[in-house]
Amino acid sequence: MKLATKLLAAPLLTALVLLAAGQSNTWLMGREAAANQAASKGDLEQFRVITSAQEQIGMVHAGVYRSVALIASLDDAKIKAYRADLARQLDAVKRVVASAVAETESDAE
Repeated sequence: MKLATKLLAAPLLTALVLLAAGQSNTWLMGREAAANQAASKGDLEQFRVITSAQEQIGMVHAGVYRSVALIASLDDAKIKAYRADLARQLDAVKRVVASAVAETESDAE
């Protein structure tokens, strides 16, 4: 083997090892970025669900205050209908919040 070949072997081998390490690092970083993006999408969807539940609770809360102010002017049938509607709305909010909590618990596991 010539001296020039022996002198070039070490830097070429170092360059190949460095190139392989860079490629594996790029691949691993891309895989981690994809996993983080998927987790962020899930968190964003859960945030939307919680925000929607908060909005529904706010609407129910405002409706309760409105009905308290107008309760004297309503007849019994309207009051019973409003109470049934209120119970239905609160059950819907409970289901939404329970599903969000269940998703969070499964993510923690």
